[in-house]
Amino acid sequence: MEDGSLPPERVVIERVCSGIPRRETTTDAEGNFSFRLGQESNILPDATSSRTYTNSGLSLDPAATSGRFAGCELRAALNGYRSTSINLDQIASFDKGEVGTILLQPLARSQGSTVSASTDQAPKDALKAYEQGRQALAKNNLSEAQSKLSKAVEIYPKFAIAWSELGRVHQMQNHFDEARKALAQSFAADDKYVPPYVVLAQVAAKQNNWEEVVAVTDRAIALDSLDFPLAFFYNAVAHFNIGDLDPAEQSARRGLRIDPQRKVPTLELILASILQQKNQYAESAEHFRAYLKLAPNAPNAGSIRSQLAEVEKHLANASTPTPK
Repeated sequence: MEDGSLPPERVVIERVCSGIPRRETTTDAEGNFSFRLGQESNILPDATSSRTYTNSGLSLDPAATSGRFAGCELRAALNGYRSTSINLDQIASFDKGEVGTILLQPLARSQGSTVSASTDQAPKDALKAYEQGRQALAKNNLSEAQSKLSKAVEIYPKFAIAWSELGRVHQMQNHFDEARKALAQSFAADDKYVPPYVVLAQVAAKQNNWEEVVAVTDRAIALDSLDFPLAFFYNAVAHFNIGDLDPAEQSARRGLRIDPQRKVPTLELILASILQQKNQYAESAEHFRAYLKLAPNAPNAGSIRSQLAEVEKHLANASTPTPK
């Protein structure tokens, strides 16, 4: 469960391929599960395997998974709750083949959305301009993205998702005033749409306004605490910079819980830094190593290796017997 409690009852585990859910197994009373993928006769033949999956790990030959699970994901199903999901086509990239944890959250707790209802009312010309802007942004053509997204919101001023993306384009160019104006328009169009809160947190972080980062990410997490690990990352970073190590650690750990595939590897890094400050060197080293494994060629990899060496030095000194 999202709050760390035991599930209220046994939970069905489903595999969803091409939008078709198939029941695989049911958890025990504590939420643990294990199943042999492909054991049921109605499983698609191109996604079968004799390997055993559990929520804590799996035995899997990575070479046997190439292309086998494309478009498939693992999720939990329980009435009254929403579930995170795990992409099975990325399973081979997990450290030691671990599946990770699937989280359930009461539907009443989730007020926010990953999509905006305002999109349904967008005219075709606005949608076309928005898609062109998104394509330009994917190619890192920021000037073209800005032009097309500006056109989209000019045609349809209540286009929350387009305003959010326009704010992101301005944020990437360090146009902070313009970014804030665009994001304010996104909030006005749909204040339950969560992505612009994360973008605003990025703006505030670049301006070292850590109190604002905390406030904005607290709002994003209150709206949706399952789908935005990046919100937990910025929340942790902000608390860390303010000097509030306990809430920083709590946010980093919560972020990692909802990000089993480590789409935000910097969560490992911020938790490692927090634990280093708290003199918890053994676990700090584990998370530094995890980050370097996920991002071995990151621009900061050299400095992180130096930090890891410092932590390992503390561990070595702690394990050295004191002369009598």
